[in-house]
Amino acid sequence: MVQQVRIGFLGCGTVGSEAVRILTERSAPLCRYTGIELVVSGVAVRDPGKDRGLEGVSFTGDAAGLVEDPDIDV
Repeated sequence: MVQQVRIGFLGCGTVGSEAVRILTERSAPLCRYTGIELVVSGVAVRDPGKDRGLEGVSFTGDAAGLVEDPDIDV
């Protein structure tokens, strides 16, 4: 049985964007190895409309809302 862990990021600069990219691109191999599916559920940024080159990622300008979201585990 695969356990799903939903992750929210605060910020998407150099380090955050690379972490998001790794988690989205390598989710399947990580899941096969660990049995845990890591899902990027949202990213809080200053400008949600800015193109960051990350497909399938949900951006928001509401950091507090992301932190308080009960659907986010980490």
